[in-house]
Amino acid sequence: MDRKSIAKKWYQKLGFDEKYDEEFYTELKKGDLSALTVFPEYDYKNNTPVQNLLACLYFCEALEKEYEKRGLPTRVLLDGLMDLSLWNDSYYEVHGEIGLTEFPWLDRHYLLQIFRLGRLQFCMFPSFRDIPEIGVKEGEPVIEVHIPKGKPVKMEDCLDSFSQAKVFFAKYFPDFPQKWCICCSWMLDETLLPLLGENSNIAKFQTLFTPVWKFQADDAIRFTFPWDTTRENLAEREPKSGLARRIKERALAGDVFYETLGIRKL
Repeated sequence: MDRKSIAKKWYQKLGFDEKYDEEFYTELKKGDLSALTVFPEYDYKNNTPVQNLLACLYFCEALEKEYEKRGLPTRVLLDGLMDLSLWNDSYYEVHGEIGLTEFPWLDRHYLLQIFRLGRLQFCMFPSFRDIPEIGVKEGEPVIEVHIPKGKPVKMEDCLDSFSQAKVFFAKYFPDFPQKWCICCSWMLDETLLPLLGENSNIAKFQTLFTPVWKFQADDAIRFTFPWDTTRENLAEREPKSGLARRIKERALAGDVFYETLGIRKL
């Protein structure tokens, strides 16, 4: 199968929204994938976002073979690679055309570092800081927990993800040295609690982790509005949820938000 056929195969397999079809097939027809070899050699910075999308789809084929070689579940592969569709959606929302730019994130899939297990993603990655509460120093391995965009973050789904992760890492990565999970997210910002209803999924999600550190950040804005939203252009952005509206009101009033680092035993 030639490179373009492989990219087409994975575009269809990963269920991209059909509204992208005309643009995708036009770009695929005129695109040049002949120079693509293996993922680690790909230089995304010197290619356009749409070329990056085509390349990522092509690289899915080799990743599938690596999964098969290691005996990793096909369902985990497909669920994880839905990130390509999600990040393409975010790029399209801002730019009005298809493409990918989030390579520092997406490369974790191709390097077999991150796995989606149910609602949550689990990533084997060096810690970005010392976490004395779990005996981890900066640069030492941890399991990061991430929340992909999409479905509501329901407590029962998150607990199921942790149950899956415990079995998954014990079976496929038994030598991985860290059995603690960390989550650094705007969703763990306790100052958001007054903005949330008593049955809020985000409020319940916060109870899954013990907070140990926080820093000021505006991810609460970025993740509830289009990806390019900042405090400078927030006033002109229309909120699409009650939470987004309340975050906008607080931000325009000068309040600050945080990313909070939480820990949890796997």
